Amino acid sequence: LAERDIADEIDCKRSELVGAQEMMEAKLKRAEAAYKREKDLLDQGSELHRQELDAMETRLLQLRDTASEEAALTASNRRLAEQKEARAARRQEHERTKNAMIEAVTEAV
Repeated sequence: LAERDIADEIDCKRSELVGAQEMMEAKLKRAEAAYKREKDLLDQGSELHRQELDAMETRLLQLRDTASEEAALTASNRRLAEQKEARAARRQEHERTKNAMIEAVTEAV
């Protein structure tokens, strides 16, 4: 009878432990699923921040690269100087032509 009671007690403990094990395994699966969801969200956020940082760094490099703007400015300044010289030459030519006409009119009168 004592052996039977011990066997029943062992079976009862075993059932409790199996139930606890199943409950712990279910809890572990839920925790793993929650961990995976959280990790995926963090990975997505991290990737988004990385992309934003890359875009900002690219934009900063573009802003720092002023060589093309400086070349365009130099070319514009050169064209402006050439146009001013051409205008000055035309004014001198017009002045000479005007003076020649005045002189011709004065001689004719």
